[in-house]
Amino acid sequence: MADFLGHINPAKDTFIISGHIITGYADDDKINIERDNDVMNKLVGTNGEFTLATNLDTTGTITLRLQETSVSNEFLWGIMAGIKTKAIRGVVPYACQRNGGASSLKAGVCWIQAQPSMGYGSEPGVYEWVLGIADASSGLSGIVDSVEQATDVAGFF
Repeated sequence: MADFLGHINPAKDTFIISGHIITGYADDDKINIERDNDVMNKLVGTNGEFTLATNLDTTGTITLRLQETSVSNEFLWGIMAGIKTKAIRGVVPYACQRNGGASSLKAGVCWIQAQPSMGYGSEPGVYEWVLGIADASSGLSGIVDSVEQATDVAGFF
């Protein structure tokens, strides 16, 4: 018999940037967080011995996939305009939560790294906003209710 591993409800995933709750996500992946570099750097000698070093560069990206008609696009365009006019100094606060779980809250500062490409055709498009983030260290899954429960699941003391 298979074991039940947990329940994910994408409707409980939230992303807030500068107080604005992002809405109007496209199909498939709606929020993708990716670290720019490996967690560990490796050096292997000619005899096969190796050394590991922790990579302290935790920067990364968050990609938001929004429907072309999402009002959140206008909000993000407004941030870009604010940066251009220097009304915004480049970084804005964000918070992201998976499945409404307390264990998956991720927050910090972000910046617009790449604006979406735009196409005009007979079908609605998808805008992919790429935000740079200072800390893309992995978070937890959001299938547990608290950090304490997550550490119990992971076997930490």
